Amino acid sequence: MDTKYIVIMAACVIGGLAGGYLIANNLMQNQLTAYNLQLQSTEAALNASQAQLQANNALLQAQEAQLQAQNAVIQANLAQLDAMTVQVQQLQALTQSQDALIKLLQAQLGLP
Repeated sequence: MDTKYIVIMAACVIGGLAGGYLIANNLMQNQLTAYNLQLQSTEAALNASQAQLQANNALLQAQEAQLQAQNAVIQANLAQLDAMTVQVQQLQALTQSQDALIKLLQAQLGLP
């Protein structure tokens, strides 16, 4: 009977070791699968962030182009304003010259 107990104990030990190995292996496989899913989720989030960054860059470039266009319009308006300022100054000089001529004529005619 001692041999039976030894065989039964050996079978139980071997069965326990094999069962423990299978359970541990299954747990490791589950952990590996969970890690892979987490890695895929992180990669998807990273891809989404990169796509958002590219969209933001495209928007920024469009806004910069719009700003440059508006700046060009402002520069053109300033150039036009400068030209108008020169014209106003020329008109003022002409008016002063005409006023001087009128005063000269009044003086020559003896008008007050």
